[in-house]
Amino acid sequence: MTKLEATIEHLAVKVGAIHDDHVREKAALEAQIATLQGRLTALSEQALHSVVRDVAREIVTEAIRDQSAAPPSALIAKAENETS
Repeated sequence: MTKLEATIEHLAVKVGAIHDDHVREKAALEAQIATLQGRLTALSEQALHSVVRDVAREIVTEAIRDQSAAPPSALIAKAENETS
């Protein structure tokens, strides 16, 4: 029986080590996921700001082009309608 008990104890130690490794790897992966989610959020915000900047630039460019043809209040109304 002693050999069987020693084998069981040895296997229990191995299982414990495997479990500990699993817990560490899971924590590392969760940390990487959190980091990547933060980066994705930052990139999404940058992309949104870029689109808004481009649209604003386009509206201003068009307004300058149309400035002689329409009064400013008409340009503001037009820009508000385009962004809605």
